[in-house]
Amino acid sequence: MKLSHCEVFYGLNPSSALDLAPILYIRCLSVKVEDMKNYLCKVHNEARQSITNINFKYKVQVDNHNIKVIFKVRDLV
Repeated sequence: MKLSHCEVFYGLNPSSALDLAPILYIRCLSVKVEDMKNYLCKVHNEARQSITNINFKYKVQVDNHNIKVIFKVRDLV
């Protein structure tokens, strides 16, 4: 899944700077707000899972190149 930073944080790609302006506080929550909250939770979980998978793949690559060095008693170190 390829998402931009704005999509992960805000749920959409802003078309202008005004799209990122703070929204006034509204006391009653609508169904659309709950849908948006659920959508953002889903996007955040997918982004978190993607980051975890990428970090695991990176760790596997690094571990494959890691050489364990075993020293013996009389080795000059």
